Amino acid sequence: MGEASEAYNLLDAHLKATGDDTSLLAITKDYRTRYRERHQSISLDALFSEYWESKEHLSKIHRKQILYAKHRFNQLQEVLDDLSAGTQNRYIRLLKSMWAFAVRKGYSKESPAANLDFSHLPKKGTEIFSNEDIKRMLDQAFAKEFELVPYLALGALLDSGLLQER
Repeated sequence: MGEASEAYNLLDAHLKATGDDTSLLAITKDYRTRYRERHQSISLDALFSEYWESKEHLSKIHRKQILYAKHRFNQLQEVLDDLSAGTQNRYIRLLKSMWAFAVRKGYSKESPAANLDFSHLPKKGTEIFSNEDIKRMLDQAFAKEFELVPYLALGALLDSGLLQER
């Protein structure tokens, strides 16, 4: 009762000084909301797991990369510095997506991955496969992954200019 009385006295003084007639109930509700937001968190491990579970529609390879990243990331930038530029960019995209997911779920107010910069990858010239390379690819596909043969054949024709895009 004494604390409530003191709180009301502080509110009265605040009202006189500022003209703001906020109620003790409104202040208490606001405090509880801010407290929940500040203390609602999730471990990085749990965040990775929940993010991974929400991505069942992705390919097995992509989901495997998420799990691999989960095991590698303790200190974000230190881990990224040891990777090639292309791999860094792939993991940064994953981390930014995952932290955006965490923010949407209310686990975090902001994304620590937002401060990570993509690595610059110099543009490379277009390379054309030799006839021998195309033959080897087609032979391998024919022997092991027959369903790839039409895609490789069409790709080789497009690459060679024999088949014109319309």
